[in-house]
Amino acid sequence: MKKFILMIIILITFKLFYTKLSNYERNIKLLMENYFINNNLMQLKDNSIKSRKEVFKLAQPVIDIYLKRHNYHLLFPNMKDSISYAITCIFLSESSNKLGQCAKSSLWLNYNNPFGLTSHQGVKLVSWEMIKKKKVIMKRTFKIFSSLEEAITSLIQDYLSNGRFVNTCNSYSIKQFLFNLQRDGYCTNPHWNSMIYNIYLKTQI
Repeated sequence: MKKFILMIIILITFKLFYTKLSNYERNIKLLMENYFINNNLMQLKDNSIKSRKEVFKLAQPVIDIYLKRHNYHLLFPNMKDSISYAITCIFLSESSNKLGQCAKSSLWLNYNNPFGLTSHQGVKLVSWEMIKKKKVIMKRTFKIFSSLEEAITSLIQDYLSNGRFVNTCNSYSIKQFLFNLQRDGYCTNPHWNSMIYNIYLKTQI
C-alpha cells in the first residue's frame, strides 16, 4: 500500500514538473517568436526603400508564425506551408504605394492594413476599382488595425473563411490560390493574379 501511494506521489510530481517545463518551453518559444516578429516589422516599417525580394523575406516568416499561432493554416488543407507564401503575395501587392514601392503604402505604414481590407468604419482614402472594364477613381473606407496580426485575423475570419472564398481555400498551389482569390471577388483588376504571381516568381530567384 505504501509503495502504491509513493508511486502515485511520484507520478503526480512528475506530471506537475513536466507541465511546468512544457509551459516554460512554450513561453520561451513565444518570447523568441515575438522578438523575431518585432525585429522584422521594424525593418518593414523603416524609411529605407526595399526590393520586393527583401520585403518578401521579412514578411513571409512573420505571416507564417501568425497563421500557425492561430491554426489558420488548417483552413487551407491542400496548401500546407505554402499558404504563408500566398498571403505574403497579397502583402506585396496591397502594401505598395503609387510608385510601386513595397511596404510603403500609407494604409500599411499608418493603419497596419497591408491587404486593402475595407469596412463601413475606418479611414477614407482615394483608391480605384475596375468597373465594367474601366478604371474608376473613388474614395473608399479601409479598416484600421492595431497590428499585422489583427489584420491577418480579419483577412482570414472576415474574408477567406467566408463561403464565398471556398475555391480559394481549396487551392493546391500559390498560382491557383491567386487565380481563385481574384475569381472569388477579392480584386477587380483582371490582371491582378498573373501580375502578383509574376512578382512572387521574381522574389524566389
